[in-house]
Amino acid sequence: MVAIAEQKKASILAVERGQEVVVTRKNDVGILFQISTLLSNNGVNILGVSAGVCGEDCLIRLITDDNRKAKDVLAANSFLSEEESVILVDLANRPGTLKQVTKALAQEGIDIRHIYAATDKEQDKCLLVFHSSNDDVALAKLNELQAVEERPTDQERNANMVSEGGPTY
Repeated sequence: MVAIAEQKKASILAVERGQEVVVTRKNDVGILFQISTLLSNNGVNILGVSAGVCGEDCLIRLITDDNRKAKDVLAANSFLSEEESVILVDLANRPGTLKQVTKALAQEGIDIRHIYAATDKEQDKCLLVFHSSNDDVALAKLNELQAVEERPTDQERNANMVSEGGPTY
């Protein structure tokens, strides 16, 4: 018999504060190609990207494995950038995980300013990146939610005791 606690899978796997590199400039064909080439040629891995155009400008947000190096490489090639604070959330890759996160934030009155995520359907987790109206409260709320998910319920504790031959009361 498989215990209920063993069947339960957490949706929020990890939560931490992070930084994204943000490039804003006049839009032109090939800018993302130029940036990705520069970073790749200098050994910077892009872990996440979001890009969009508003009017004549483009806004590119990058999660990298080395933001300092990314900023230096970009600056040396006339791409001005800045770092902005974000929340990084490792989520289980299954239906309902984004709903759980956004519901928790909405219930706290937290406005999501920007958000992006992606994964491959073969992956068991995805990286969610967002910035909100109150990242401190968002971080605390998601850490609290993660901790609650990890705690077994009374029903799960009792099921484990029964499956291990303990008291059934």
